[in-house]
Amino acid sequence: MNILDIELDLNVDLLEKRKKWEEVFHNQNPVIVDMGSGKGHFLTEMARANPDKNFLGIEIYKKGLRKTKKKIQNMGLANVRLIPFEILFVLKNFFRPNEIKEVYINFPDPWPKKRHWKRRFVNPTFIDTLYPLLKEKGRVNIATDFEGYVPVILKSFEDHPGFKNIFKSGNTLFDSNEKGYVNKPDNRVQSFYEKKYLKEGKLIHYFIFEKRGLKEKSCD
Repeated sequence: MNILDIELDLNVDLLEKRKKWEEVFHNQNPVIVDMGSGKGHFLTEMARANPDKNFLGIEIYKKGLRKTKKKIQNMGLANVRLIPFEILFVLKNFFRPNEIKEVYINFPDPWPKKRHWKRRFVNPTFIDTLYPLLKEKGRVNIATDFEGYVPVILKSFEDHPGFKNIFKSGNTLFDSNEKGYVNKPDNRVQSFYEKKYLKEGKLIHYFIFEKRGLKEKSCD
């Protein structure tokens, strides 16, 4: 398949009419979603490293989309598509239950001022919307360099009965033995800002939350 023949931007008409992602990617590979794909560095590197997976980048900013499309074409990646709309709108309107294998959320805006906290992307509404769209044992990967966002992320996911923090043996926020995140993950593709922050010596917090059946979670 010639990458130049692929329609990289998925429009509303296509998203509404498609029945399976197989129609978009022409294979049955698992779907990985990069929420807020920016200029596409992380998205395209992940796609190149995982040719047996399909990648969707959700990004509303046109400049970022243009740069990402150029990267996709230069790298000849046939396993990436872009959705040029706001994330929550996409989740509510264009995904169906049990379609997503894995999600990446890299450095969401922390909105550090208290009066802006309601704008934070990771919140109960987002998690409730995402949960049914994930496959069983589907994962949500999050990275942040903002210390104040750490307890918010932990509490938001750990309060939901269908997610398990894989960095903890228990499921409580105040587990005295484990933090619930790591600072040096193994075998991770680094995003553009991740490389920048690490070079500056910033401490980055990485989380992975896994979808579990509600009954299974309640019995942990």
